[in-house]
Amino acid sequence: MNWIKKTFANPFKIYLYGIILFLGFCVIGVPILSMGHSGGEQVPMTLIAYALNYFIYGLFFISILTSILFWNWFKKYWYINLIIFILTGVLIVPPLVTEIYDDRQPDLTVKYPRPVSKTVFFKDSLNAELAIDCLVLLYNRTSGLTDISHGIIDTIIYSPAGNEIFIIYAKKFNPNNLGNNLDLAYLSADKRGKNNEWELEPRLHYRTQLSGSYQTMQELKSSVRKFYFNEYKFKPTDSLEENYFWKTKKR
Repeated sequence: MNWIKKTFANPFKIYLYGIILFLGFCVIGVPILSMGHSGGEQVPMTLIAYALNYFIYGLFFISILTSILFWNWFKKYWYINLIIFILTGVLIVPPLVTEIYDDRQPDLTVKYPRPVSKTVFFKDSLNAELAIDCLVLLYNRTSGLTDISHGIIDTIIYSPAGNEIFIIYAKKFNPNNLGNNLDLAYLSADKRGKNNEWELEPRLHYRTQLSGSYQTMQELKSSVRKFYFNEYKFKPTDSLEENYFWKTKKR
């Protein structure tokens, strides 16, 4: 660490060189790296966003490092590092905490017994697959966009009483250059109709839902489990919670 003190007489120079490096990359590096890329303004803006992110992290760590290496300077100008530390920390810490929170491993222990028999579950699964196939055909006929190859059921969740069902499935698109290999979709129902079949609807009436496109089924499955089994409550005893999955409807 002594070479830092020898190279830079005080933290002002470190901050100055950091700002010059950031601005230099934006003015010179971004146009050079953007040459030959399609996408209009997306590539330059993406590069600037990444550079700004690293710049903020750099200022945060510089404020800590210089406080230790340049102790005499810090005792005199402590408020400079403190302001930079607070401003950059506000930008860094909340998203980092959110990312760690969202990435935690889900609790997949059984919260309650499945309220239907294996025979009923198998029949419900077949009916759900049929409903998904019909939706895929309807989408391909009316959308005019990239066709969906097929739908893949990921998770079927029953309410504790068995009077509601929530089905998460993936829409598998035909090969395209849009990056949407797999998109999440949902079916839900709160009553059974003829032949005891669920009256499934392609909508979600719950508080929040997971969205996004995925490249592989494993990636999608992992995201689904982390989100729903971390985000929602499933036990009937948790019915007063804001994120209770089977919240009672207002009559």
